[in-house]
Amino acid sequence: MATSGTSIQINKQIAASNPAQIAFNKLVVQLESARLKYEKSKESLDKKRAYTEQYLRPVLERKVQSEMKWMQIYFEECKMTKAKKRKELFARFILEEIDAMFMLSMVLSGEDEARLREIAKVCEDIAYSVDPEDKEDVRVFEKLIFENMMSNLQEQLKAEGLEVDFSGLSSDLSPEEVQRRVAEKLAQAKAQAKAEPQTKKKKLSKKELLREQQLAQKEEARRRSIGSIYKGLAKVLHPDLEKDPDERLRKDELMKKLTIAYKENDLYSLLLLEKEWMNSSEDRLNAMDEDHLKIYLEVFKDQIRELQRNEAALVYHRDYSFICSLADGPDRLKYWKPEEARKMLEARGRFLEEGLSDMEHSKELRKAIIKGVLENFKEQEEEEEDFLDFF
Repeated sequence: MATSGTSIQINKQIAASNPAQIAFNKLVVQLESARLKYEKSKESLDKKRAYTEQYLRPVLERKVQSEMKWMQIYFEECKMTKAKKRKELFARFILEEIDAMFMLSMVLSGEDEARLREIAKVCEDIAYSVDPEDKEDVRVFEKLIFENMMSNLQEQLKAEGLEVDFSGLSSDLSPEEVQRRVAEKLAQAKAQAKAEPQTKKKKLSKKELLREQQLAQKEEARRRSIGSIYKGLAKVLHPDLEKDPDERLRKDELMKKLTIAYKENDLYSLLLLEKEWMNSSEDRLNAMDEDHLKIYLEVFKDQIRELQRNEAALVYHRDYSFICSLADGPDRLKYWKPEEARKMLEARGRFLEEGLSDMEHSKELRKAIIKGVLENFKEQEEEEEDFLDFF
């Protein structure tokens, strides 16, 4: 929360008998708290991301290289296996291992990813081999699912005012290619909708017209209030009016902050800058009439809601997608400790490397390790089947 020296408040003696001014002071406290929570959450995530990039990514990259060697060994053994059931079991195990590796696709090289897809394709044919007629039934079923999905998407976009033609897309395309083409068609539809003249709005009732007029007046009053503070500060902070080079650089940075605050309707930051540079915020607030004060209250409420939404959405931001995958999802990201994850990953990496070394020096040990791995996997499958049967 901002300190008393950097906060903005209406004089408590003046506000004592005015509900709107009391509400203003309470909202300032809530806003400062929301800003602090957002900044702390972002700072925490930024530290985790920086630590991960410096310490965890190299560990993960080494671990992936060991896993690729293990995968190649598993695949070779699977192909050499003659017994049908054991071969299918082996293929299912490999597919599960590949799925786990793709969870951290951001540390996979393009070459490694392509190789894993090749192995997966072969193993899918082994693990889930079906008769040609059954394959055709599966293909028809997949086609129906795909067409239904695209139809639903088309209807949803139509409801949003976008006409998108998805002809040319089919279930035979890869998911990546479908995603790319959908994005292209969507971008074209949005560009076309933007270029076309807006359709005539439906006729509004008198009540709707009055409400629309009131909202427009409030927005205009809000814009003027924020604009007046901005203009006053811009005159003081404009770097072109400063002769001292160091002060000019400082004002240049402040002017950037001022412009951002103005564009984002960040009334709170504007008032803080005004207080710091013009010593007029408190006078403005203490003397503010009821109508203007209500405008400030609405702006602050909007800012609080926006800060709360942004703080909650931080864990879903693409900047943190890598650490999110390491933390097993956004829900756990705030409590995830990269230092502990590093220790676990380093231990796992050493285990993989030692296992590779053992298998290179002893064929018997290699067979024993693979046998143990398959037996464990078979037990896991049987436990899962028993669990599903129970329900």
